[in-house]
Amino acid sequence: MAGKPADARDAHIGQRIDRLRTLARMSRRTLAERIGLSASQLDKYEKGVNRVSATDLDRIARVFGVPIGHFFEELPAEGARPPGFGERPQPTLAEAAATRFARDVARAADAHLPPDDRQRLAVLVGALDRALNATEAFDKENSSGSSG
Repeated sequence: MAGKPADARDAHIGQRIDRLRTLARMSRRTLAERIGLSASQLDKYEKGVNRVSATDLDRIARVFGVPIGHFFEELPAEGARPPGFGERPQPTLAEAAATRFARDVARAADAHLPPDDRQRLAVLVGALDRALNATEAFDKENSSGSSG
C-alpha cells in the first residue's frame, strides 16, 4: 500500500535539505552516502516528490549539526501549494555558516537583524568561514601585519 502523497510541507522540508547541502558545498551523492540513501532518493526528498522518513531526517540533521526542528521552521499550512520557481525561501545566516563559531554568530544575527542585513552578513560570514578553514596558517602569516 502506498503512503500519502507528498504536499507543500514535504517540498518545504526538501528545500531546506537542499539549501543546507548546497551551502555546505556537499554533493547530493556525498550526502546520500553519509545517510545511507541513493542519490536519486535524496533528489526526490529535495524536490518534495517523496516524503522524508523521520529516521532519514534525523540523520540529515546530524550531518549538518542542526536540530531536527530546523526543517519545520516556517512550515506551510496543510493543503498549501508548494512555492513556484523563484519563490524558494532564502537561506538564513545560520544555514550559511559551516563552523560552530560561525553558526553561533549566525543564530544571534538571525534573531536580531532584518532580512536584507542577514543576507549580506550571510555572504560575508560564509566567505570568511571558507577562507579561515582553507588555510590554518592564515593567522600566523598575517598576525604581525608586516610582510617580512
